[in-house]
Amino acid sequence: MQRPQDFGKALYVAQAFAIAAYAVVGPVLYSYLGSDAQSPALLNLASSSAYAIVGWAFLLPNVIIGGVIDANVLNHQVVKVFRWFKWFRRHVRMGSKRADEEESKHIPAVTWTFRFYWMALLLVLWMLAYVVGSSIPSFNDLLGIISALFSTQFTYGLPTLFWLVSNYKLGQLRAKWFKTILNTIILVGSIFTLVMGTYVSVRNIIDDFQTPFSCTP
Repeated sequence: MQRPQDFGKALYVAQAFAIAAYAVVGPVLYSYLGSDAQSPALLNLASSSAYAIVGWAFLLPNVIIGGVIDANVLNHQVVKVFRWFKWFRRHVRMGSKRADEEESKHIPAVTWTFRFYWMALLLVLWMLAYVVGSSIPSFNDLLGIISALFSTQFTYGLPTLFWLVSNYKLGQLRAKWFKTILNTIILVGSIFTLVMGTYVSVRNIIDDFQTPFSCTP
């Protein structure tokens, strides 16, 4: 950013907006729908209503962009593993022009063959994602597992753990006692969410499980 010293201000504003959005949307939705609420929330609107059409028009581009970014990041990591296998090196020429000579030996060159492998692997990843998503009868429980295992931990658990470990090594936990207590509470809460959230979601899937790919309600 142009003024790095403004990063803290931007972080506080963004986090305040995110907390407000999550704190307001969820309770308002459940106060009107209760246990009948569906996820994502737009499914609770009549499909032919103007609100639903406008909502999906804003949501779909974000979902598609997010899915494409996540898939490409995962694809990149898979390719980094494949590049050490001989069969991959036999078909894909190594030696990227964007890296120095030593590093380029381990980076695939962007050729048509590499593009073919990249697109094929992306297709396989998308198909696997579809199979996994379709195999679980309850979309809400799938979201619950993902949130408990990853979203909560990446957002709250790991950052607070890193902060505590870093300041412990620097011997500043007592000097920053308020932040130490706050981060400890957040860390304990994230661990509780990890254990209980995963257990409840898995328990619900077991209770509601039907034959994979079944259209039976």
